[in-house]
Amino acid sequence: MDQIKRLRALATHALERYANGTKLGQEMLYPQWAKDVLDVCDVAEKNLQTDELMDIGAWTYGSQVKLN
Repeated sequence: MDQIKRLRALATHALERYANGTKLGQEMLYPQWAKDVLDVCDVAEKNLQTDELMDIGAWTYGSQVKLN
């Protein structure tokens, strides 16, 4: 998860620089890569959470099953 936080911070910083530059009247290109990275981070975080929930569900189910 630390890699996701790091990527999210880099992308957010790029978008903030863009916003600040345009407020100052600078002509800047929109960093589309940063938006794409944030979208990928969202998907990755959701997948990680789903995997963790599946692991918990499997453990809970397994602990309730009685073996003969």
